[in-house]
Amino acid sequence: MSKSLGNGVDPLEVIEKYGADALRYTLITGNAPGNDMRFYWERVEASRNFANKVWNASRFIMMNDPDNNVKADGVIPANLTEADKWILSKMNNLIKEVTDNMEKYELGIAVAKT
Repeated sequence: MSKSLGNGVDPLEVIEKYGADALRYTLITGNAPGNDMRFYWERVEASRNFANKVWNASRFIMMNDPDNNVKADGVIPANLTEADKWILSKMNNLIKEVTDNMEKYELGIAVAKT
């Protein structure tokens, strides 16, 4: 986008149409620091759809685990299967890696791990 060429996109227009999370995700993904990137409305729409899927997946999990068996204190309930434990292990590793990247402001790398 270039202000002098007049081909810029108003971020408020993007936020109104697709939401702020979609815009943020679009700007972070697929771009390395210092590189130029082309703006595509299709990417913003895909980002919105991805955020919607994550939201729906989390709602599905919450609806199907009304007792909230998995707590943040690290205690693993006895009734989990080996598959459940494997999934939790992978999730905890991903959380740690993404948190490390976010703390170092490596946003593109953190988002690429999702």
